[in-house]
Amino acid sequence: MLRVLVIDPVAKSRKALGALLTGETDIVVVSMRETIDGAVREIRIQKPDLLAIDARALEADHGAINQIMSETPLPILLLVDETQSKDDSVVVQALRQGVLAVLQKPSSHSHPDCAELCGQIRSLAKIPVVRHPAAARSRRQTPPAMQLSSLPKQSPGPPRRKVIPEVVGIGSSAGGPQALTELLSALPCDFPGCVLVVQHLPRGFASPFADFLRAGISLPVQLATPGLQMVPGQVILAPDDAHLVVEYKGYVGLNHTGPVLGHRPSVDKLLLSLAKSYGSAAVGVILSGIGSDGTAGLSAIREAGGLTFAQTGESSAVNGMPRSASESGAAMFCQHPSAIADSLRFSFAKEKVQDGSR
Repeated sequence: MLRVLVIDPVAKSRKALGALLTGETDIVVVSMRETIDGAVREIRIQKPDLLAIDARALEADHGAINQIMSETPLPILLLVDETQSKDDSVVVQALRQGVLAVLQKPSSHSHPDCAELCGQIRSLAKIPVVRHPAAARSRRQTPPAMQLSSLPKQSPGPPRRKVIPEVVGIGSSAGGPQALTELLSALPCDFPGCVLVVQHLPRGFASPFADFLRAGISLPVQLATPGLQMVPGQVILAPDDAHLVVEYKGYVGLNHTGPVLGHRPSVDKLLLSLAKSYGSAAVGVILSGIGSDGTAGLSAIREAGGLTFAQTGESSAVNGMPRSASESGAAMFCQHPSAIADSLRFSFAKEKVQDGSR
């Protein structure tokens, strides 16, 4: 049985969430609390596998997650209600301090998001969390869980190629924010490629996530808009509830077709469009996340002659998307985020040198 501790300041919402979870045969709610005060003590007593916390419980104490991860680290799922006012700083700070995923809270037991919530809990609860996350370190420092000295063996970087890379597409989900920050912060300000990013988030939180990235990297970050020009050295983030694609080479587009594998924006949609528009000049990257979104798109980039990467399982907070990409053969190289950044710098820089020699 998976043991879940629930913290929600609203009695009606807390009761509904507890009832939803106790209706699952493999989940038991060990405690339901109104405030985050005393959470560390409660975690030590109840020993939950996961903490599910409503974002409103953090509004009075933005450092609460930091304390929990310092003293009693465990997987944390942040829940948001689409009817509540959104305090962007709460979400940004929680992501920075180590929350693995942010999800929309289901409005009823019959809501389709119920299955996703329970699925996320099952996946996240199995993740070993043993270190204090990014909040306690400088934003430019390599995350403790991914220090080079402790990393497993990984694929070597890409060999020399004649094709000039032009664009990088990155997909991530649960556990992805920290890996994404590590990768992007290692890219130079004059990186010669445009970077397009799809991060699975609940509706309404693309903007605060853009703020989260801006606080941790030197490259400029912009939310995608229809027809936005792709500029080298720029990070373009998928907006809320729309697929980010490249419709014409050098320009991004947005479409609102149905979700893919339950996601809109979809990593597959982005990478498939890069394979079509850029072919062998495209680079695809899959980071931490649940499920298999991105595998088909990464495979398309590889088949088109482009470079493809997946984060190593050992360095992934959630090894669903990376494992799918690796086991399917879609990923040519499996590396930790900072090594992927090294490979990107090497690939783009060496091509610039080759161009200059012609």
